[in-house]
Amino acid sequence: MFFLELSYRFFYSQVIYISQIKLQTDSCNLQTSIMDSIIINIQQDDFSFQPLEIPLGVQLSLMEVLKGESYSIEAICGGMAICGTCRVEVLNKDEILIEGANDDELCMLETLPCYTGNCRLSCQIQISEKIDGIKIRIPYEN
Repeated sequence: MFFLELSYRFFYSQVIYISQIKLQTDSCNLQTSIMDSIIINIQQDDFSFQPLEIPLGVQLSLMEVLKGESYSIEAICGGMAICGTCRVEVLNKDEILIEGANDDELCMLETLPCYTGNCRLSCQIQISEKIDGIKIRIPYEN
């Protein structure tokens, strides 16, 4: 009798554990399947933000999206990170999962008047769910 009770408890605890894993997996799958676009918030002259919805799955940089939407991004070098004319200021970099700048980008940013520690070259930021909710300001000098 004691053995049966222990077996039942072990089996029951395994069922609960497996159910919890399934629930966690289902909720993760639900979250990823719902997100099919991201929002980029662009600060306007009056300090309000204009949201821009971008579908996920596009293989574009933030620079390419901003140029496509007719924002004042020159991007003279075409996204090679050598001219600095696509710089943007990321206003909420600590709130999102944006990857850090690479060495080439950092070298370019140090030569620009916009270098505040929050500036990035938009050609080096790829569209992904990591930047969902990013808030940027396009400097007037662009």
